[in-house]
Amino acid sequence: MELTMSKHKLVPLAVIMMALGATPALAGLGPIKVLSSAGEAFEAEIPVLDENPQGAVVVRLADRNHYSLIAPYTISAERLHFSLLRRADGVVSKVRVSGPSDFPEPLLNFAVEMSWPAGRVVREFEVDYLRDGPHHKKKSPIHDDNGKKLCRWNRSIDWITSAWES
Repeated sequence: MELTMSKHKLVPLAVIMMALGATPALAGLGPIKVLSSAGEAFEAEIPVLDENPQGAVVVRLADRNHYSLIAPYTISAERLHFSLLRRADGVVSKVRVSGPSDFPEPLLNFAVEMSWPAGRVVREFEVDYLRDGPHHKKKSPIHDDNGKKLCRWNRSIDWITSAWES
């Protein structure tokens, strides 16, 4: 006996499951967070979601020959390096992605593969590293009346010294 279900019957079932809180848990690799600003060496982190890989865990650029559905990589993808970050209890919590400070293209397209003896996860990423990273404003130095650059601490010390001398 073959059970078949039309697409029209699956949609209400999915809505009911979501309403009851039976949504599938997200597992694998989360969204990438770029930590570096423009001009800095590329640094990013990818959280590991609902996975607890045990044994020898390996993280690397996914081989496009093994995953035919992965979009083409940008040339700079080969310049990225991957490492694992572990919590104090040894559980893998994040994947660290690092690379040079300059890339010839505005977007990075790549996929990360994390594998261990009992499983594997692969996720593609497209990163606009100039837009997605934090934006640090350069702090302008404070100038005294003579045009000298001072920091706030020195200005306070100068004021205290002047008050004691008078």
